[in-house]
Amino acid sequence: FNVRAGILHSPLNDTGGEVRYLAQISDEPGLLAEYYQPFGLRGRWFFGARAQYENRKINVFDGAGNRTSEYDASQIGLSLNGGREFGNYGAAMAGLRRYTGNARVEIGDPSLPEDDYDIGEAFVEGSIDRLDSAYLPRSGYLLRLRYTRSLEALGADSDFAQVDFDGISGWSFGKHSLQA
Repeated sequence: FNVRAGILHSPLNDTGGEVRYLAQISDEPGLLAEYYQPFGLRGRWFFGARAQYENRKINVFDGAGNRTSEYDASQIGLSLNGGREFGNYGAAMAGLRRYTGNARVEIGDPSLPEDDYDIGEAFVEGSIDRLDSAYLPRSGYLLRLRYTRSLEALGADSDFAQVDFDGISGWSFGKHSLQA
């Protein structure tokens, strides 16, 4: 069972600031509070902040694909970002993320270690968004490229770099639509 509820306060001010709250009740509960504030002559520049708590289940598999254990991983943290929107075409942003968490065995060998972890990251992201709807797109596409750098200097357990690319496209066929 999974229940998610959210509240959006918009606009908070004359420049279009907004606050969003989300709560999820399930076997993976979570809380989120997010602030978004555009600024500049046309409101194309923005600042954002997010505070989040989440509790996830992480399955561990052996080489044959059998699930050997399930970890209960909870984390809490903050994220700050800023950037520029390019009309209805996309955005570019940069930010910092700092989370701390704990993972413990819930199902499986109880002698497996419990793990405390810390995340400290800097990221840059660019996106092109030509979807006609964020919820059920019938046409258009979304492309997102993100470079993340985990740094011990920001509190992370280890240094690493990661590149993510995501894409979605929507097509309509009469009354039907397809997303890929």
